[in-house]
Amino acid sequence: MADLSVTYSKTPKGLRARSSLIGGLSGKLMKVLSFIDGVSKAQSILTKHDDISADKLLDALSKLESEGYIKPAVVSVSDDDWDFGDTTKQIVVEEIALSKAAKLAAQVANKDTARLEAERLKTEAEKAIQAEQVKLAEQAKLDELAKQEQQLEQVKEQEKAQEKTQEKVQEIEQEKPKEKAKDTDKAQQQEALIKAIQKAKAETKVQEQLKAERAAAEAAEAQKTLKLEALEKLKAAQEELKAKQAAEAAQAEQAKLEAQRLEAEQAEKLALEAAAQQVEIERAAKAKLAAEKVAQHKAEKLRVETEANDKAKLAAAAEEARIAKARLAEEAEARRAEKAAQQAQKIAFAEAEQLRLMAEFEAQAKQAATVPQQAADRVMSPEEEAHALLVAEAKAKLKAKAEARAKADAEKLKKS
Repeated sequence: MADLSVTYSKTPKGLRARSSLIGGLSGKLMKVLSFIDGVSKAQSILTKHDDISADKLLDALSKLESEGYIKPAVVSVSDDDWDFGDTTKQIVVEEIALSKAAKLAAQVANKDTARLEAERLKTEAEKAIQAEQVKLAEQAKLDELAKQEQQLEQVKEQEKAQEKTQEKVQEIEQEKPKEKAKDTDKAQQQEALIKAIQKAKAETKVQEQLKAERAAAEAAEAQKTLKLEALEKLKAAQEELKAKQAAEAAQAEQAKLEAQRLEAEQAEKLALEAAAQQVEIERAAKAKLAAEKVAQHKAEKLRVETEANDKAKLAAAAEEARIAKARLAEEAEARRAEKAAQQAQKIAFAEAEQLRLMAEFEAQAKQAATVPQQAADRVMSPEEEAHALLVAEAKAKLKAKAEARAKADAEKLKKS
């Protein structure tokens, strides 16, 4: 059952706790767990966590404690706790160092680091125990001195009482001469009283001495008992600390093994995924190769078909070219024949024209020969002479032109 007056600290499981996922804590429990520091009492959470009541806080603490996330913290021994007058007080050892060690052990994955940290904490715990033992010895010395001072005070009081008794006896003895006149019974009573007082004084002194010796023995025995109890409690605390350290080291080792197992599982999973990816890659490569082969086959088939089509087209084009060439040859032959006919026609026309011109020339010559002699003897005017000269030149040009044309037509005909 949880208690608000108790100081709680986190266990290694509490240090590794996480919020609400699979196997995690709820948000409210995580918030309460966050206020557990191993120093403050549980009731201080009410001032930090305003929206939670005392009953709900007790329920949350009980649940966290029952599930192993928190445990009651042990508070360190102070000088005031060593009260030799009250041996019923409990010695509590603070476990902040242990919670820190647990937290560190939970976070450190390296075994050697955890071992060195555990040794360091062990050394610090031993030093703390030695310091507590020194404080205990010093407190015992102070208590012994206090008791000795008390005994001295008691002795002083006893001495003062004895001095008063002696003064009273002296007063009585001083009054003896005055009382000698009194009867003998009174003197005997006084003497008996003095002896009784002396005897009481002696007995009181012996009793006081015995009482002081008994008190010293009891104080020594009580101090010895307290020392033994303190040593036993310190030894128990040390053993508990060692057991906790061993448990936390075991938990750290278990956590490390669990991490290694998870890492191995993750590595195996990655290896399987990599193998599956490799198989998928190989399958894709095979599919790609098959597709490439199909594509090559199709390309080859298309190439063969294309070459066949190209050959057919070339053959058709060659046949068309042959036909066109034959047609062109026929057309050229026809044009050549037509041209030859035209040339022959031109030559015939030129020859006929030449013959006509020659006939005209001869007619003109004959006409000129029949002109009367008087006309030849007549002196021509300058205009007539110029006209006659022009006519003669035109005739010469026509004749030369007709001869050149006839010659050129003859050469063209020869070339064709």
